[in-house]
Amino acid sequence: MSYHALSCLDDAIEATKAFLLPVDRSQWLRLAVVVFFLAGGSGLGSLPSVGSNVTPSLATDAPTGVPTTLPDVNLLAVLAVGAVFVALGLCYTLIGAVMEFVLVDTLRAERVAVRQSFREQFRRGLSLFLFQLGLLALALAILGGFAVLVFLPATSGGGGIGLAIAILAFVVAFFLFALAVALLNLLTVDFVVPTMLVTDRGLLGSWKRFWPVVSANVEQFVVYLLVRIGIVIAVGIVGGTVTGVAGAIIAVPFVLVGAIVVFTTGFSLSPVVLALLGLLFVGFLVALFVVVALVHVPLKTYVRYFQLLVLGDIDPDLDLIAERRATLRDTTT
Repeated sequence: MSYHALSCLDDAIEATKAFLLPVDRSQWLRLAVVVFFLAGGSGLGSLPSVGSNVTPSLATDAPTGVPTTLPDVNLLAVLAVGAVFVALGLCYTLIGAVMEFVLVDTLRAERVAVRQSFREQFRRGLSLFLFQLGLLALALAILGGFAVLVFLPATSGGGGIGLAIAILAFVVAFFLFALAVALLNLLTVDFVVPTMLVTDRGLLGSWKRFWPVVSANVEQFVVYLLVRIGIVIAVGIVGGTVTGVAGAIIAVPFVLVGAIVVFTTGFSLSPVVLALLGLLFVGFLVALFVVVALVHVPLKTYVRYFQLLVLGDIDPDLDLIAERRATLRDTTT
C-alpha cells in the first residue's frame, strides 16, 4: 500500500518551484503579506488587579517622608489598554483565518490577487475564525469544569496524596484534551478549508463531506500526521536558522547607527536620544518582520501544496489543483 503523504513530498517541492520561480518581486511581496498572518501568533498576558485610592490600614503610623497612600491608578485606562491588545489579537487572528483561504485560492488560480481574494473569502474566513474561537472557549470551559471537579474534593480533605493524584489526573486529561483539540483544528485548517472551496459549503457542511474520507482512509491520515510533524520540525529549523542569520545581518546597520547616536551625544540618554533609539528599534522590527514573512513564503507555500496534493490523492473529488498535479505527474513519469 502506498502512502500519499510520502509520495507527495517531492511533488510539493516541484509545485512550489514551479509557482515561485522565476522570482517575481511583486508576487513574493504580496505573498509575504499573506504569510505574515499565517506564520505568527499573538499572546495576551493577564492584567494585574489594581485599585485606586488604596490607603494602608496603619497610615497614621507611617514614618515621616513615606507616602501614606498608594498612587492613583486609573483602572479604566488599564482595562482600555488591555481591551485594545485583545482586539488587536482578535483582528490578527481573524485576518489569519481569511488568509488561509486566500493562500489556497491563490494556489488554485496560480495568481496572487490578495485584495480581491480577501473580499471573496472573508465570509469563509469569518466562519473559520468563529469555529476556532468557539473551539477554544469550549475547551477552556470543559477543562475549567474538570479542574473544579478534580481539585475541589482534593483540597477539601484529601490531604497531600489526594492533591497529588488530582494534579496528575488533571495533567493527563489536559494533555489528551489539548491533543484532541489541536488535531481537530489541524484537520480543519489543512483539509476542511480546501473542502469548503471545492464544495462551496459552509464549515460544518464541509466537515460532513470530509469526515467519511477520514473514516475510510484512517491509515493514510495517520501517516499524514506523522509526516506533518516531521515537516513542522524541518520547517521550524530551516525558517529559524535563515531568520536568525538574516536578523543578525539586518541588525548590523541599526546597531551601528544606534552606537553613533549614543557616541556623538556623549552617552547621554536624554529623551531625544531615547526617542531616536526607539525609532531605530521599531525600524529593525519592521525590517525583521518583512524578512521573516519573505523567508516563510516558500515554506508555507510548500506546506499548503503538500496538503492539497495529499487531499486530492485521497479523494480526487476534492482536488483543487488537478491541472498542477497532472503536470507534475506527467513530468515525473
